[in-house]
Amino acid sequence: MSTNKYILAPYVGVGMDEKAMYMGFGSLQKLVINKTEQTLILSAAQNWLVPKTEDEMIEFLQKEKYFSKDDAQKAVNYLKQGNYLMKASYDKNDRYSRPALYYSLSGADPDLVQEKLSNKHVLIIGCGGIGNHISSALATAGIGKLTLIDFDTIEISNLTRQTLFTEKDEGKSKIEILKRELLKRNSTIQIDIIQKESGQKDDIFPKCDLAVVSADGNSVVSKFNSYAVKNNIPYINVGYIEDIAIWGPFVIPGKTGCIACAKLASNTPFEITSDEDKKKWEIIGKINERYQAPSIWATNTLASSLAVLDIIRYLGEFGEIMSINRRMGLWTHNLKLDFQECPPNKACSVCGGGV
Repeated sequence: MSTNKYILAPYVGVGMDEKAMYMGFGSLQKLVINKTEQTLILSAAQNWLVPKTEDEMIEFLQKEKYFSKDDAQKAVNYLKQGNYLMKASYDKNDRYSRPALYYSLSGADPDLVQEKLSNKHVLIIGCGGIGNHISSALATAGIGKLTLIDFDTIEISNLTRQTLFTEKDEGKSKIEILKRELLKRNSTIQIDIIQKESGQKDDIFPKCDLAVVSADGNSVVSKFNSYAVKNNIPYINVGYIEDIAIWGPFVIPGKTGCIACAKLASNTPFEITSDEDKKKWEIIGKINERYQAPSIWATNTLASSLAVLDIIRYLGEFGEIMSINRRMGLWTHNLKLDFQECPPNKACSVCGGGV
């Protein structure tokens, strides 16, 4: 006999038209067409507005509503298995009450997810637009520890997308100001800062549960990929290509492929066999030296937000990580969702196919 008390989750809404009853909305939504089933489910839902155990609900439906025990059990199973119920201990005034609703909606135990997040350490490499958004999201989600790595100072041109900085911060260290602002939002977490430029040959990074790589340049990602595989550090690459918000691949050494398993960029020279090819690549190099990425608040926010979903799912151990073995891309000019496959490649010189 279960002694756990439940309530109808606050995110559950009900709709109805002449054809069906709609239980929940969004990914939660199910249609109930049978009139008797509608009455049964509504009776259980209404009476779970106050805490009850499963057994108490079954007994109530039998005595008060005159349903059979089998029908009462069906109603209980329907609501429980459809993620319509939450533990009665839910407190809407708790700091993490709103994320708890999302975790429950996803079929996870909110208390367990929050406990896992509070014990995780995330390393963020690059604290510009992407780093601002992701660090803020993770800090306010209750991640136990963040380590911020960057070497840059704040420029006035950063303010269009690096939303935790102000005009008064111009010329100051990005990671020092970012730490200050994050602690204003959640003083219970630990934040370490490392002032250095990543992508160097002798880079050493602290141990962590996950790294977020958002520093500029393919070389930074490539070098960290090798380091991560060697040192068994899961990581996700987040950024943008022109007007495409990208996140992934999500690399878990020993379980997935790595970013070197597939060719995700076209700016790496193929084997040069002629003087003509050599001249072309020299010209390409000169052109690309002055490249400046178009960057606005929207692409930074989209890439960061979608990456955070995968990060929270991984660290909280629930749901499906969308960017495993692939780089996801959201084209901002037409909202087309695209992806590049990055499956394990046994011929990969870095990870050997992830196994």
